[in-house]
Amino acid sequence: MINWGFVDGKSQTRLPWDSWKKPYTYDEPTIWFHEVFRADGRPYRQAEVDLIKRLTAAPKGVVPASGK
Repeated sequence: MINWGFVDGKSQTRLPWDSWKKPYTYDEPTIWFHEVFRADGRPYRQAEVDLIKRLTAAPKGVVPASGK
């Protein structure tokens, strides 16, 4: 499920593709690209972490309920 970055700071994949043309030096992007956790371990989006937990805990072949 996770094929890019996981924790911010290691591969900088939270930055969008245009970051080599438009550096994000003062503010981080509004929407992160691929990272799941901030460098200090806090989730970027708790709902995303909750979804990953539900998906990984579900039996093979079972799609869990949305959790809403």
